Amino acid sequence: MADKYTEYFLEVQQRYRDISEEEKNVLRKLIRTREGQILAKVLGPNFMEKFKLGPVKEEPKKKRGLAAR
Repeated sequence: MADKYTEYFLEVQQRYRDISEEEKNVLRKLIRTREGQILAKVLGPNFMEKFKLGPVKEEPKKKRGLAAR
């Protein structure tokens, strides 16, 4: 059973590496929401502690008005 779990986890890790940085940011932001916290409970601490999402990478704010020039 443990081998199947390890194999599955490695597949999930690879899928995470393969998604765009924008999609990774969506996941990083999700985990900070109530919905993300519930999802983390369902996945369990063993999964979540191995699956490091990293910090949210904020996009630079677009300048508006006179500051945009």
